[in-house]
Amino acid sequence: MSAAVDLLTFGETMVSLRSTGPLSAGGSLAMHVAGAESNVAVGVARLGHSVTWAGAVGADPHGEYILRQLRSEGIGTQCRVDPSRSTGVMFLEQRTADVTRAFYYRAGSAGSTVSRDDVDRALSAGPRVLHLTGITPPSAPKPGRRLNTPPSVPQRTVWWSPSTSTTAAGSGPGTRRAPCCAPSRGTPAS
Repeated sequence: MSAAVDLLTFGETMVSLRSTGPLSAGGSLAMHVAGAESNVAVGVARLGHSVTWAGAVGADPHGEYILRQLRSEGIGTQCRVDPSRSTGVMFLEQRTADVTRAFYYRAGSAGSTVSRDDVDRALSAGPRVLHLTGITPPSAPKPGRRLNTPPSVPQRTVWWSPSTSTTAAGSGPGTRRAPCCAPSRGTPAS
């Protein structure tokens, strides 16, 4: 990422394999990109803003699909491709016309290994706004390398306790400055 962008989203994006009926009955699955940060990136890019998504994907067809789909929406990518881990997968089962059920297969995925170094690289160009959800900061793999957010940025802590959020968000001399948008409720998948 060489020039400042209007919005940087950072987090795990995975593929969603969606059924039109119960998964146990078999049938076709449609593949989509899923994840709050990538959903926001697509929406903001469609409104005409410059957007970059940052994260990690596996060196697999699902990772290739995610990058191709995001780039086709005009979204820049600042992505680490991990050859030793797979891209996360979510199955979305349509139970009835208005009831769905999700099954996540993301433990140990490339996206679950995002680190402070990944964030620092993505923030280096100084985005105008940084978008995170409540999942990425507390799920960082190494507690000593969790994400740093400027202390001046308002934070919502609905996914973890206030004492845990202080540890997860951190602050310090290496902290980059960018307004931060953190939704206070879960963001639905596209």
